[in-house]
Amino acid sequence: MEQTKFNVSRFENRTGTVPWRVTGYLYGIRVRKNFPTREEAAAEKAALEIKAIQTASGQRAAVTSLSDVQLREAESLFHLVAVKAMRIGA
Repeated sequence: MEQTKFNVSRFENRTGTVPWRVTGYLYGIRVRKNFPTREEAAAEKAALEIKAIQTASGQRAAVTSLSDVQLREAESLFHLVAVKAMRIGA
C-alpha cells in the first residue's frame, strides 16, 4: 500500500512574509496550503495523513449517535447479511 507523504516547509512568499507550507498529494490532487505557524501546519499535515490512510484502507470517520457497542453490532450485522447474500447467490 503506497502512502502519501506530506511535507512541512518554511518559505518566503512574494509579499515578504515567511509562512509554513504543507505540500503533498491526496487522491492524486496536489495539496499546497500556507499557515502562519509551524504548529498549525503540523496539525494540517497530520489531518491529511489520516485522510490518506483512511482512503487507502477503505475506512472513514462518521458522526453517529450509536454507542461503541451498537456500532460494533451494526458492523457485525452488515457483515452477516453480506455473507448470507453471497451464500444465496452461490
